[in-house]
Amino acid sequence: MIIRPAKEADIPALGRLMQSIQDLHAAAHPELFRPTLDPAATTSFFADVLADDRNLILVAESAGDAIGYIWCQERHGADSFYGLGAHTGYIHHIAVSAEQRRSGVGRRLIAEALARLTERGATRVGVDFWSFNHRARAFFTGLGFVVEREVASRSLS
Repeated sequence: MIIRPAKEADIPALGRLMQSIQDLHAAAHPELFRPTLDPAATTSFFADVLADDRNLILVAESAGDAIGYIWCQERHGADSFYGLGAHTGYIHHIAVSAEQRRSGVGRRLIAEALARLTERGATRVGVDFWSFNHRARAFFTGLGFVVEREVASRSLS
């Protein structure tokens, strides 16, 4: 397996891998998530992400097939009257094909993303996950991530 930067030719695979995560979210919250990603919108989305230098998308590839990806974004926060500026990274997505889960692909993607964010000067990285996603919580906390805040919501209908 190799970990490499994503390129435009990877967009169909990124969409396929993202759909597996979309399935999970749509099953848990059908009132918030579409069950199926629109292929044209997904292609446009990933093309825009790839075109922005603040973004980092890495692909895990095995035997010529994309088996996982991670999308991180580099952020530069400015000092304010209440907070200190920081150079950070944020993990938006991580997805691994069902057949490859629990084989170290996700860990390798995280390790490479963290190394590259560090090279860019980031000093912290954040991620969020839905409370129903116990696998994501276990994965990230097992890699040393600490839950620092929680967000609550309520339906108004």
